[in-house]
Amino acid sequence: MKLIPTALALALSVNSVHATEYWFEVELILFERHSEKTSQQLHLTPRQFGQHKSIDIIGQQLNPTYVDCPSLSQEQRFELVQERLNLEKQETELSADEPLEKVISQEPGLDATDVELPAEEVIVEPTQCQAPDEALLAQAYQVRQQRIAQQENSVQEDEPEIDDQLTLPQPQPMDEQDIIPVFDPLVFHPYPSTLSLDGVDYEVIHQMPLTTIDQVPVPLIAKALESELTHPHVLPLENLELVELRKKMRWQKSLTPILHTGWRQPVYARHLAKPMHLFGGENFAASYNPDGSQVEVEETPLPLPIDEVNTTEQVEPNVLFNQETPVESLAQQLLDSTDQETELLQQVLPSIELAEIIQELQEPEEPPVPPLWQLDGLLKIYLNRFLFIEADFDLRKPGLAMVPPKQFELPDLDETIRASTAENLPAPDNSISLVASPLVTPALSHEELIELDQETLVETPWLQSSQLIQNRRVRSKEIHYFDHPNFGMVIQIRRFKLEVPEQEK
Repeated sequence: MKLIPTALALALSVNSVHATEYWFEVELILFERHSEKTSQQLHLTPRQFGQHKSIDIIGQQLNPTYVDCPSLSQEQRFELVQERLNLEKQETELSADEPLEKVISQEPGLDATDVELPAEEVIVEPTQCQAPDEALLAQAYQVRQQRIAQQENSVQEDEPEIDDQLTLPQPQPMDEQDIIPVFDPLVFHPYPSTLSLDGVDYEVIHQMPLTTIDQVPVPLIAKALESELTHPHVLPLENLELVELRKKMRWQKSLTPILHTGWRQPVYARHLAKPMHLFGGENFAASYNPDGSQVEVEETPLPLPIDEVNTTEQVEPNVLFNQETPVESLAQQLLDSTDQETELLQQVLPSIELAEIIQELQEPEEPPVPPLWQLDGLLKIYLNRFLFIEADFDLRKPGLAMVPPKQFELPDLDETIRASTAENLPAPDNSISLVASPLVTPALSHEELIELDQETLVETPWLQSSQLIQNRRVRSKEIHYFDHPNFGMVIQIRRFKLEVPEQEK
């Protein structure tokens, strides 16, 4: 019998531990505290948590990813809408017929058992797909209709008026049911909300980008519980156990819940665990810059007074009607000027081609403004014989700050990352603690601002941040409280047994 080397035995034992997945249910409530006096220093520069290698479970819930919907032309969309309208019309006519029970009662000797009822149809859930973004295309269709109408009006004005005394017979009005809809290529047909194509039913989802969301709902819940445990997912309302606690917080004047959610996730060792990126509350990106300063509103210049506007131009006298000019040359000049005006008019008329209109309307894409949430941070849960929680959150609140007249600039992000990785070396287990994560500080520290002459500082609106950074060992099924003078967190971790389906014998 051969003995297994010690190193190989240890490696096999470590791999077996890492391969085991322990699933837990995590539920938390993040809330803001009011009327609390604190001596803790507020930070003037909000930290960016989205750059970490984390799991964005809230972003996935608010902005889930779907497969792209099938490509449909404008004529195909028109035909699908007409098919749906015809089907709804047929269903309405069938529903107006007499029910089957009434027919059976009217015919003697006919029992309900003698009538074959249709088999129950198996309900198949439709496939959800992402609708294409066609806001620019719809605008191009509208612009083309306006340009065509303008060109038709200009042509009608140029045509001579004909006094026709003949009265043509007026068409008789038709019944709406007799009108057959015809596809109009000038009308924009939006993507249908539901469709059936090649035997597949689709439910069309019009998704909104995460950057356009102004407020995260306080109870962030899923519609239904996922049947398979393949990835972390948000829990529905019936799986939350701290609902009554959140309701009690709402009745207290000193507390305001910002986020209440729960999810299922596997928990690994510290060096394998990834933090959860959690955020909630209001999105301040429209009012404040990423450095915390207030967004400056550009003032539109007022129109100049009429006296200062040069409305008239000096026009030289027309030398066309000169006495010395012969009549033949005068007629030729008139023809040439008419041709030039016609060519100029053709050049001035805008194009009615959709591709050219889209190119005219298309503006250069600007990078999206990253959201600046009221509450933002990371939560890391890992196993090291016991459960551990690392919490790192920022609570942002509009306030005032004394800053120099010229707003200080943030340091280079690459230099900050290099400095942070040099200062925070990995732990013996090749992990980096969130508690020791670096702060992105402005070029001028708080002490340097105090040393400056008070007359040189200006009080300006600023987005201030309070930080909660704690690391704690916890027990499952117990409710734990992370406290801060300005906000706090209530969290509970519940062991969840992974149900493995029985293998077919």
